[in-house]
Amino acid sequence: MKKMWFAFIFALCVSGMSMAHADVKIIVHGDTVTFDTSGFPPSMQKAYELMLVKCNQCHTIERIVASVQTGVCPLSKTTFSKETTKSLVTRMYLKDGSNMTREDARSIILLLNYLLDQKVTVVEKK
Repeated sequence: MKKMWFAFIFALCVSGMSMAHADVKIIVHGDTVTFDTSGFPPSMQKAYELMLVKCNQCHTIERIVASVQTGVCPLSKTTFSKETTKSLVTRMYLKDGSNMTREDARSIILLLNYLLDQKVTVVEKK
């Protein structure tokens, strides 16, 4: 009986952890839109800096912000979710001139999935 209660309490704790969301802020300043990374864990801050370098070669970070915020890729109108980030980033990684390594792509996928797990709020700066 004790084992069953322990398993039940453990399951409740684990399920509660997966529902906990941090608050990621999207900063809007004029025409510029970006994430406030001050609350990101260090590994996600590093991945964000990598994303700024690699992804910004072909498109703006605003496009990524919009995808995370809405769950839809702005140009293709396809779903942007944890189920699709791997295929989206892999497609970008395989493009000529991406200058991405597999580890870069993996870091960016983890970052996008992290962002999708967060509660997103918009903050306007004047």
